[in-house]
Amino acid sequence: MIKKKSLHYCGIFLIMASIMIVSCQTTKVTSDTEISEKELKGNDLKNYNYLLSEAIKQKVVGNYGQAIIYFKQCLDINPLSDAAMFELSSIYLYARDYPVALRYARKAYITDGNNLWYQLQLASLYDAMEINDSSIIIYEDIVKKHPEKLDLMFQLGNMYSEEKLYDKAINVYDKLEKSVGFQESVSIARVDIYRKAGDNESAENELLRVLEVVTDNISYQILLAELYYEKGENEKAGEKYKELLYNFPEDDRINLSIIRYHMVNEEYEEMIRVVDSVILGDNSRMEVKFNLVVSMISDPELLKNIQKLLVESLNVFQKQYSEDIRILALLGDFYVKTGKYELASKQFKEYIAFDKGNYLVWEQLLFLLNILEETDDLYMYSNNAIKLYPEAPILYFFNGLACTEQGNNSEAIKILLRGLGFIEGNNDVLVQFYSLLGEAYKNNEQFENSNKSFEDALKIDPGNLLILNNYSYYLSLRGENLKKALEMSKICIESEPLNGTYLDTYGWVLYSLKKYNSAEKYLRKAIENETSPSEEILRHYGDVNEKLKRFDLAVEYWKKALKAGGDEQELMSKINNVKKKK
Repeated sequence: MIKKKSLHYCGIFLIMASIMIVSCQTTKVTSDTEISEKELKGNDLKNYNYLLSEAIKQKVVGNYGQAIIYFKQCLDINPLSDAAMFELSSIYLYARDYPVALRYARKAYITDGNNLWYQLQLASLYDAMEINDSSIIIYEDIVKKHPEKLDLMFQLGNMYSEEKLYDKAINVYDKLEKSVGFQESVSIARVDIYRKAGDNESAENELLRVLEVVTDNISYQILLAELYYEKGENEKAGEKYKELLYNFPEDDRINLSIIRYHMVNEEYEEMIRVVDSVILGDNSRMEVKFNLVVSMISDPELLKNIQKLLVESLNVFQKQYSEDIRILALLGDFYVKTGKYELASKQFKEYIAFDKGNYLVWEQLLFLLNILEETDDLYMYSNNAIKLYPEAPILYFFNGLACTEQGNNSEAIKILLRGLGFIEGNNDVLVQFYSLLGEAYKNNEQFENSNKSFEDALKIDPGNLLILNNYSYYLSLRGENLKKALEMSKICIESEPLNGTYLDTYGWVLYSLKKYNSAEKYLRKAIENETSPSEEILRHYGDVNEKLKRFDLAVEYWKKALKAGGDEQELMSKINNVKKKK
């Protein structure tokens, strides 16, 4: 049947210098014009200059489509127009069409490899496309040719650092310092590299050198405390934190760093004590409190260790700020992540009662109601959500699911067909819709439409075991297209040979084909691989044993099916009929 969907739901510094290539930058049109004057003559030269001028005008006013046409016409006249290539690259970069932007940037660079703007453009695109080694090669060339460009030298150092080329990065920063003397950003970048490389001793020495010059920077002093505990010097770290709290009692960053300190040392009770001082105190801003809680409940390993400790803190937090409905969503998320779905559902329902304008809360609530099998609420809330968000297909799915489970299959079909019209490019959602439609049509005895819906789902996801299993089982129940049913079911047991449900389906298809000995083998395996076999599997095993004239065994398993909740009238009829045969 329909499978229930399961719910699946911070180092301080790295000073980075960035080079932004904006679309309105001026290019070296003059150099290109000089080339054009030599190579172009008469009307070609005149048309080229006109088109280039018009293209730049269109780009400046933001008419990028027309600008592209003019720049391409420039290239038709002069294929060596590096200015046109660069400008086209800039437009496509602005549109985030990186592959096309890269193609034109490469052409411009090949035409004039000494143009700094072309080099930076190309390097920027390599970086955007994570072709980092090529970006570094270009920056190395730029720094070699332009040693006076200290900002670009700094950028090269940062790029080395990102690629874990720490020795090269330190070498670049050393050169920078020799050129301009002490630079705070350079020293902090060096501290960051030492930390990444695990050389905390050098990182501490470098940071102390910075603090001799920049004595009042709280962030650097917090960083020093973090370096102490990273080195295992917890006593020095503790003393530094005490000093910082004494001098700056209202600075949130200190407590946040202390929380990390306790977390690293797995001192969870101490950690929660500091967390409480932040989220329950009056000094910290509300955004800081929210972000702190979000960061904790977003870390599955941490949450596992602090869950019990955090519950009380969050309940007090909610009472203290009961007027802020965001806490309802925050608590709901916490309960979802800790598997307390009923409590999570309650929080989201309360949130929606105050604010109906958060789509994500609606969607989360519907997932929970589905898991909790609260079908009536699922129907009501999905109906209400559709009125607010009529173009969100997942809402139609949940509504159709609720209708199906309520037995309102005609309504389910109608709502699902409406929802299909809002699905754009999401094959996973499409498969879910077609699968559920197949179920609804089947329940409504519209078997042709049911088969087509399952086929539509399998065209998108031919290896979907759930659909293959259900579809083949339904065919077997009707004795329809049993060869196809057997092929589909075989895929399931080959993929999951210990899955009792799939084994049962395969056995039942064989039963429908009157291959009773083979059917018995797989139905027995289905029972052996299920901790608590369903009444359906037990009943099927009884049925196949009846066909094999093992009447005592058939009765035994029909009785087990009866205890497992099977239909009493059907099963007693089977038992009585067998007794007459004996």
